[in-house]
Amino acid sequence: MALIGREPPAEIVVRAPEVSARHAELTHLRDDQYQLADLGSTNGTYVNGQRIQTAVVTPADHIELGSCPFDLAAWLHMIPRADAGRGPAPSYAPPPPAAPYAPPPPYAPPPPYAPPPPYAPPPAPAPYAPPPPASFSSPPAPYSPAAAAYSPPPPPPPPYMPASSASGAYLPAGGATYGGAPPPYESYEGPSAGYAPAPPSASTLPGFLFVPGVLRAIEGGGTFRTVFAWILRISAGLAVLGGLGLSATLWMAASSMEAKGIAGLLLFQVLLVVGIYAIAHTVLIRASDIAHLTESEFVVIPIFTIYLRLTGETLAWSFATFGFGGGLLGLFMEVPAGALGGLPGLPGLSLGSSGGGTLAALMAMLSGIVMAFGALLFFYLLAEMVSVTVAIARNTEAIRKQGEQAGKGLAAGG
Repeated sequence: MALIGREPPAEIVVRAPEVSARHAELTHLRDDQYQLADLGSTNGTYVNGQRIQTAVVTPADHIELGSCPFDLAAWLHMIPRADAGRGPAPSYAPPPPAAPYAPPPPYAPPPPYAPPPPYAPPPAPAPYAPPPPASFSSPPAPYSPAAAAYSPPPPPPPPYMPASSASGAYLPAGGATYGGAPPPYESYEGPSAGYAPAPPSASTLPGFLFVPGVLRAIEGGGTFRTVFAWILRISAGLAVLGGLGLSATLWMAASSMEAKGIAGLLLFQVLLVVGIYAIAHTVLIRASDIAHLTESEFVVIPIFTIYLRLTGETLAWSFATFGFGGGLLGLFMEVPAGALGGLPGLPGLSLGSSGGGTLAALMAMLSGIVMAFGALLFFYLLAEMVSVTVAIARNTEAIRKQGEQAGKGLAAGG
């Protein structure tokens, strides 16, 4: 098993910003098959264009760590093989049958001794003959500077050239590997002076196709965070406008009130302004929380939990505002029948001829407090249940991976 990461102690180091410190693991299964497992990296692991968590790959597959290509064939020497140190047991082969006995040939005496021929001296060498004198029929050609001009030899190839597989790693010139494999911890450091990138492979999509980039942006979560944050900011503005409309409606009803009722309405207006400010400010704070969420393997779940908490908070502000406001109106107001009958959301008000009494006002305030606390409790509990469910799923996946690794270790040891 070999760890892939951006820096040591990873066995396979790919120094690219898209690669996490602990990005993925490679485990040899059999022959040229390897198991590739993503270790919860930020930008994900892709095999033949598909994002994976665990997959069986071969050197022929197209692997990407985030958006950085990864050449499996160039790093096979760094991955321990499952069959290292083991070989097939020799099968038993019976010894060949013995040849039948053959008696030795009869004895033959050696040939009689023959003396060597007499010595003959070598022939005498031929006498020395001097070479004939040289004669020139034509003078030599005159000196030509152009013919003797210096021609420099072609420059030697650089020691390392970019790999043709576009993996980003550098290989020795001529396509040979360094000692049979690329050197350890050598990875792509970005284009330098004079560097010519390898031509794109046949499987690379043309650059003008925008769909892969759009999908990567959506999967990263930035699009969702931006859209939902702006929805909340617009909602805060609409809440302020709605509160101002409600305030204007209440003041239109003040023409039929007595001085005591107008005083109660004035107190209610103060509480309404405070409540509208609290709701709008809460919505803006949660919009900022969503916009500043960090990238993770989950895109929508963190936004959804913030929305659940925000729902409980806005309901709590609303219940508290209208509960206390309704109580104050019940204490101060004495309005004719039906004067405020068209105004919804004022708990505890008796819209009859004499208004609500003290008991009704106190009940309205108590109801607002209880309903506000209940809304907070209910929606915060829902948000925490979502978080706990996600944590359980993540821990279950981690336990499953550990179990698989332990089983493979036992199988390799057996």
